[in-house]
Amino acid sequence: MIAAISSLALALSACTGSSLPSIPLGPVEGGPQPSADSAIPADLQPFYTQAVQWSTCAEPDILCADIEVPADWSNPSGERLKVAIAYRK
Repeated sequence: MIAAISSLALALSACTGSSLPSIPLGPVEGGPQPSADSAIPADLQPFYTQAVQWSTCAEPDILCADIEVPADWSNPSGERLKVAIAYRK
């Protein structure tokens, strides 16, 4: 029994070797940024011009971030929500 548990532990430890890709932590460059134009009402401009802080997540070619949006787009000065977004490079 002890031999079987030891063999299983050894086999599982091989799954965490250095062959897995390294995913950097923290902000990364390269994700898209919002853009606004003159057709967007002034009270919505902050949502279209916010700087998105991308970081790696899930897989090396997927970036994740949180953005802020109004809970009610017809009342952008009211309550705001944080929305998680993802971008595949």
